[in-house]
Amino acid sequence: WKYSRDDFRRTFILEFKNFFGLDTKEEKELFYKDKHEEIKFKPIIDKYAVGLFIISLVLTLLSTKFLFTKNWLNSIVGSLSFSTLLTLILSFFRNSFIYQKVVITTSKLFAPEDFEEKFRNSVNDLVNKKGFNKIIISIDNIDRCDKGQVLEILQTIKTFLEIEKVIFLIPIDDNGLRKFINLPQTDADEFLRKIFNASIKIKNFSEAELYDYGIQLIEKYNLELPKKETVVSLICQEFTKNPRKIIQFLNILQTEFYLAKILEENKSIPEGAITSNIEALVKILILRDHYYDIFEKILDNKNLIKEINLAIRENKFKKEQTENWICGELEVKLTENEYRFLMRTSNIDMEPDKLELFLINKDSFKDVPDDLYSYIISQDWSKIKELIKKQNIELSRILHFIDYVVNKEVIKRKLYSTTGFNILSTLFKLISEEKDNVEPLPQNIKSLFNIKELWKELQKYPSKEMFETAKYFYSKDEKSILEYIASFINQISIESIKKDNSIVLIDEYILSFKSNPEVLQKISTKFSELLSKDFTLKDQFKDVLESEAIKYLLTGDFVNGIIPSLNQDFNLNQTKEKIEVINNLHEHKILSENVVNEFVNKCVLLWGILRNYNNWDLFNFWLETINNYILNITNEETKKIIYDNVTNNYSFILKQYKNNNFNPSFIQTYKQFITLIGRLLSICTDNNQKTGLSNYLVEFFVNRNDEVYAYVIEIFKFIVNNSEDFPFADSVIQEFSNQSDKNFKFKIAEILSLMSSKTKDGRGLKDKQLNNIVNVFFQEILEKNDTNFEKFLVNLYTNDPVKTIVENYIENNISVIDVGKIINLLSKVPSDIYYNKIKELLASTSINQQKNGIDVLYSLSKQNQLENLSDNQRNNIINLINDFKLENFDDDYKKKINEIIKM
Repeated sequence: WKYSRDDFRRTFILEFKNFFGLDTKEEKELFYKDKHEEIKFKPIIDKYAVGLFIISLVLTLLSTKFLFTKNWLNSIVGSLSFSTLLTLILSFFRNSFIYQKVVITTSKLFAPEDFEEKFRNSVNDLVNKKGFNKIIISIDNIDRCDKGQVLEILQTIKTFLEIEKVIFLIPIDDNGLRKFINLPQTDADEFLRKIFNASIKIKNFSEAELYDYGIQLIEKYNLELPKKETVVSLICQEFTKNPRKIIQFLNILQTEFYLAKILEENKSIPEGAITSNIEALVKILILRDHYYDIFEKILDNKNLIKEINLAIRENKFKKEQTENWICGELEVKLTENEYRFLMRTSNIDMEPDKLELFLINKDSFKDVPDDLYSYIISQDWSKIKELIKKQNIELSRILHFIDYVVNKEVIKRKLYSTTGFNILSTLFKLISEEKDNVEPLPQNIKSLFNIKELWKELQKYPSKEMFETAKYFYSKDEKSILEYIASFINQISIESIKKDNSIVLIDEYILSFKSNPEVLQKISTKFSELLSKDFTLKDQFKDVLESEAIKYLLTGDFVNGIIPSLNQDFNLNQTKEKIEVINNLHEHKILSENVVNEFVNKCVLLWGILRNYNNWDLFNFWLETINNYILNITNEETKKIIYDNVTNNYSFILKQYKNNNFNPSFIQTYKQFITLIGRLLSICTDNNQKTGLSNYLVEFFVNRNDEVYAYVIEIFKFIVNNSEDFPFADSVIQEFSNQSDKNFKFKIAEILSLMSSKTKDGRGLKDKQLNNIVNVFFQEILEKNDTNFEKFLVNLYTNDPVKTIVENYIENNISVIDVGKIINLLSKVPSDIYYNKIKELLASTSINQQKNGIDVLYSLSKQNQLENLSDNQRNNIINLINDFKLENFDDDYKKKINEIIKM
């Protein structure tokens, strides 16, 4: 294995001869130096020199021309040039032709037959000169080489080295070797039989032998391991077939244990975190080095070991046909060896936060990018997320790095206002977004949240993320963050709110815990104090005031303190803002009956008499305010006060209505005043008040303005829905008959139908009023051909008082009714109702009445209503028809009679 990258034959011969002290000079010269031999020399032409020669030749010709045609000075110059050129020419001839040496190299590798010969000669020297009887050669670790080398070595030994007096001893894993051969089982075995003349199988060691062996190793090498008996037992149970692995694992364990001691001594991890739990260390190392698939899953889920142990103890793992063990609940698949190991060690449990110490070296962050520190200090969570994504850094690794920085710079150096503030801001952003993935938080980070100095400028932290973090800790029953925040809020003044914008902090606090009374009540006193000092803050607290949180922050006592300060002019003394706050409290049912009565009495007083000051805006404001509360009034005295004020204002307002004053402010007043009348009527118990209010309302039931008229209809509908007495019923019935507008008529019909349906047990409408409603509905259907009103009669037919009236109407008017217009109603009515009348018409001696009877029967037959008659009733009708004298009827009636009989 050591020489696996070198040529086996060359290495073998040198090692062999070196071992026995034989001369290796020839082999070293032959094997490790290529042989170089010079053969001959060969001239070649220098192309650059030839080029230079041509240039020189041209210059020479030019110089010669000047030599023979010019004066003496030129002749001298020409001579010199000529000499120079001649010298160059001679130099050219000397350098143009060079000689190149040719060398033939022989490779250091040598032929197989040379190898066999050298080996045989070496053995002969040992036998003949040194008197050796036999030579035993052991070649170890062959199965560590790659596949090609293994086969080459074995074939070389068998082919070239198998000679007399030499025995080769080769320790090897035969099962592993079979895989190398990569042939069918029988061929692999045949190959091994050809190579090996004899084989000795080493038997498995007993667990006791291995245990003794492990103990001896620890004692021999003075390994400082606690609980050595437990450690050796765990190791030997796992490595039952390989003593070498026991040695190797003890080396690994000793190193890891020593590293853990250093970490604990340096306070990088808690004292005894690893060294006092060596069984867990053994388990983790075996998983890491021998079952990496499951170890990798543990790195992703630190709780997995605990979950697997529990699943094994509860027999949740089931064996598949593939021999794997499956736990569907955990989505974990284990091999047989993995399962057996984990089953043997299922008593070794580790909590996730403690397990992390076995998996990460807390004092080493070489894998963390240098930029991470600057991102943390600059609160740049977006950049940190990029690092996690791009460089595939686990969030837990980021957290441990932050934990390291916290310990180093905040806890030890007390850099609260700089590093501490920035790290805490970064953690708020991180935890608020990754709260499902941060468990367990490292210890130093946890302690960071309890450093009081970091909460002095709490309003400067990112508020939204801070409260998300506070909610996360609160869900884990960690309330310290909330305590700091609540304490800070309770010290805020009006001045600081406006100066530092601390209102955002209060707003976030409340909305983050809007359904948690315990948390909100921590600041309820401060909240009511701030609001009572400046009600303009209600705009900033708009979301709070409109949420359910308000009922945990303000009480009825708060309102009692406001009531005396209300001013008739709602623009003064923040009256409008105070009313809005009280309205919010009322919407969330915070105010008691006593508080509501007291507040309404104050509003009625401020409402006053419109004609006295003629300020419609003020009047509308207080009228609208009273309308918000009137349905909750239970005090009869308060009802009477309101009724008296309605009476005092009624004539003046009605006069404006009849004078057609319909600008927006007036219309708003009419509608608010009508609302007050209707709501007061629905809660009144005094009959005189009911009658008076009903009369007031009817006076507005005149279509002078469509918007107001439609609103009066809605108020009638509201009263009917919320009351059982309808003193205005006759007026509504009369208005239905008088109204020509189809839309309004239909809306009034809804009120009539609603009053009729609510009539029972002596409450509601009188029989005469019910008769009138049924008659006007039939009138619309039969006389005015508006079949849309049939649905009202169909709905009313289910109500007993109306049912009889409808049946009487049909029975008395069947001879003149177009049954096609009330066919849906007739399908509900028993056939007896119209059968008796039809029989009476048919039995009459009057031809006209007989014809009426035939017309009704014919219409009923066309609507398939004759099917509702009993057989006896049909037979009676046919008998009556058969008694007719057909000569008294024209052809049209004869045809109708035939069709009736057929049906």
